[in-house]
Amino acid sequence: MLFSATLDGAIDTLVQRHLSDPTFCEVAEHEVTVSEMSHLFLSVHNMDRVRVAARIIDANFRTLLFTRTKRGADTLTRDLRTEGVNVGAIHGDLPQRKREAALRAFAEG
Repeated sequence: MLFSATLDGAIDTLVQRHLSDPTFCEVAEHEVTVSEMSHLFLSVHNMDRVRVAARIIDANFRTLLFTRTKRGADTLTRDLRTEGVNVGAIHGDLPQRKREAALRAFAEG
């Protein structure tokens, strides 16, 4: 069995080489993906990071922030909530129901 979220050339080569008569399952998207996305990099002093992140989030519709660690995600979530930001964390140490709730809230805006 082989599961892949994407089927690029490298995965297709593996499929052809190691599987006989494979079955493919594709999940159709319910929504059109965004046609334009902005990426932003700012060099910010460590003491200002949460405040600057809160202002960026307030100025935009939906924002994703990535951290290096699960603990960092929890700390950032707590600090942003202190700044009044409606935020949720998603990582493997959280129960599935909390991860799904955070994804739902993000999708709903």
